[in-house]
Amino acid sequence: MRGLASDFQAFQVGTLPDLLGLEWTLAEAGVIEGRFTIKPHHLAPNGYLHAATVVALADTACSYGCRTILPKTASGFTTIASRGS
Repeated sequence: MRGLASDFQAFQVGTLPDLLGLEWTLAEAGVIEGRFTIKPHHLAPNGYLHAATVVALADTACSYGCRTILPKTASGFTTIASRGS
């Protein structure tokens, strides 16, 4: 992990992506790759992977991907919805 990926790793300390153990392996303009190791706290009570964990990974990846291409004049952004097509 280097460059923007390590910046994003440091940026998320103490927040939900950090608590979920999300790790960023590649981050460059318009591209981000991440992963996490499934642990008991990622599971639903039925023992299967909780969908919210996967949504958190996808939402965070989209957010960090957006950050890589924001114009210098941008003051920020937020993710507000997820939907399938």
